[in-house]
Amino acid sequence: MPISIQFDESAGCVYSTAQGIVAVGDIEAHLRAKAAAELLFKPEIFDARDVTLDLSVRDLQHIAEVLREVMDASKAGPTAVVTNSAYIECLARAYAEMTAKENPDFRVFNSIVTAKEWVAQQAPA
Repeated sequence: MPISIQFDESAGCVYSTAQGIVAVGDIEAHLRAKAAAELLFKPEIFDARDVTLDLSVRDLQHIAEVLREVMDASKAGPTAVVTNSAYIECLARAYAEMTAKENPDFRVFNSIVTAKEWVAQQAPA
């Protein structure tokens, strides 16, 4: 699977890492796996550095629909996407706009350190 998921129970955070070429089916499988593991509401750091996305705008719309389906009118936990690609950053920001209602705390970073700091700040007091 091009996207691996690890849950750090002590930190209460999901660490996802994408590798290689990632397509719409991979992201859909990732969302469904998080739903099955009851991790959709946990903070997530999604490491998308050095990957290639094989996605279109239509694919982003499909992923947004899948998110709405698995969220069931709830809101996702804070999500920090880390990328070193302007293309992926652009797609991630477009996705953030499409899913702002279900995923209001979705941010894009170019530093894993900054992403981790932001996610730590999002944790409930």
